[in-house]
Amino acid sequence: MLRYCKRILLSIGIAVALTFSAFSQNQILRGKVIHEKTKGSLPFVNIGVPGTNRGTASDIDGRFEISIPLNTTKLVFSYVGYESFTHLLRGDQYYIVIGLTEKSTELNAVVIRPGNNPALKIILRVIKNKAQNDPENLESFSYNSYNKLYSTLGESDGQAKKMKPKDSIALKNFTDKSHLFLVESYTEHKFVKPNFSKEVVLGNRMSGIKDPFFSFLATDFQPFSFYKDFIELFGKKYLNPVSTGSQDRYDFTLVDTVFHAADSVFIINFEPLPGKSFEAMKGQLYISSDGYAIEHVLAEVADNKLLIEPHIQQKYQKTDGHWFPVQLNTELRFKEFKIRSYPFKYVSRSYIRNVQIGEYIHKKEFGLLNVEFDPNANHQDEEFWDRNRCDTLGRKEKNTYHFYDSISGKLKGLNAMMKIIEGFAVGRFKAGKFYLPTDYFFKFNQYEDVRIGLGAQTGERLSKLVSLEGYAGYGVKDQALKYGGALQLHMDRSTETYFKISYQQDLYEPGKANFMRAPGAINSEESLRNWLTARMDSVQQFRVEFGFRPLRFS
Repeated sequence: MLRYCKRILLSIGIAVALTFSAFSQNQILRGKVIHEKTKGSLPFVNIGVPGTNRGTASDIDGRFEISIPLNTTKLVFSYVGYESFTHLLRGDQYYIVIGLTEKSTELNAVVIRPGNNPALKIILRVIKNKAQNDPENLESFSYNSYNKLYSTLGESDGQAKKMKPKDSIALKNFTDKSHLFLVESYTEHKFVKPNFSKEVVLGNRMSGIKDPFFSFLATDFQPFSFYKDFIELFGKKYLNPVSTGSQDRYDFTLVDTVFHAADSVFIINFEPLPGKSFEAMKGQLYISSDGYAIEHVLAEVADNKLLIEPHIQQKYQKTDGHWFPVQLNTELRFKEFKIRSYPFKYVSRSYIRNVQIGEYIHKKEFGLLNVEFDPNANHQDEEFWDRNRCDTLGRKEKNTYHFYDSISGKLKGLNAMMKIIEGFAVGRFKAGKFYLPTDYFFKFNQYEDVRIGLGAQTGERLSKLVSLEGYAGYGVKDQALKYGGALQLHMDRSTETYFKISYQQDLYEPGKANFMRAPGAINSEESLRNWLTARMDSVQQFRVEFGFRPLRFS
């Protein structure tokens, strides 16, 4: 018996040693795949070790990481529409950059009828599993998102006849070194089924603009996932190729099958069927045999007559047993709008991490607004950005910030104009940690003629618990001063519970009902009604309020 146990222990020891030896004989190889000519990154390129099932794919930025045995001598890079490339490895290589060349000619695709089309069978399985793979069918989830938007110029078409050689060289040098502008944001997103959604902007910065009042988010440019029956892009809805009945409108072609570890990935081209007229898309779907879920998406609008061409890319990853988006990329290519001969385009990229699926999120955390700004979002330091970026800024991105910093003196007028636009848009101006509501600047009625005034409110950066406000105004016609002030205690913002004490010495129209209106709505019908008011009562008012929103969520 003792001898038998020793043999078992010896066998286990040998197995562990062999396993450890096998792992120790692997190395991690990292790299990037780019377009040979333009040097732009290529997403979702397949990278495999010949003769094995080892493989991976590049991400949206063309980056990849693969674990390979030390004795691996070559890697094969394949991408639809590009020449396959075999890279011979050296023993001392740990990072490589691979350039792929587009195929000069493409053979016409062989049309396979639906009854014999292997791609169609795969698509029908994807449609069947949509409900379980759609992340927005999860009970709840949360994540952080780092978003980056920049505007840049593409390759010149060489048609600028009036452009001087000197100007052409200067513009080319600028676009080679910098973007036209750059915006970064870092957000926290929470979701509870069926439709409770909230995104808080924790960090926000824009080249050339100090303290911007808006931010660009991932969902501003494309949907969060590619599973809805219709994909909405810039106000127009396009039929999803993985929706019920899509096989009657789309043509699907299986162009490749690759292996990633134990799973197969089916690469399927889709485009509208000839003669079908509908809002359609075209592109590629990478379908994993693990649950027949979408792993990658490359899609664009099929209508080639649009002046602005949107191109979207999505990457999904298995997280806690569920496929979940981890990278979103959108490019807007302007076909007609050009600077000289250089086409204009926007690029928006979002990187999702810290994904938590199924955690308990109370519905009281959701407010009336889907997007909220943290009071310190526009005032984060470099340490915050270094910690929350998925990667360091590239050379062109750093140069963009440096360029705008170098001309900050010349941008004072632009920043002042942005603050004015912001003030009238949201109904108040920023003044450090205070706000100046626009409602108190000017008022018009027949009794006072014109009232000139000023008001101030404390902001969230000063205190989230207590807010103070006060105002004063003077009527030109009645030559009387009006004033007031208030103290408000925010007891529970999730239920909008508050306690408020206020005092006013002001004018009120007898019998008038006050309606809620948007702040700063100067030209509204209510403003016209106020202008016609000729009778006013002078009122001295002391008021105590307590309010909350009951049964806000079921």
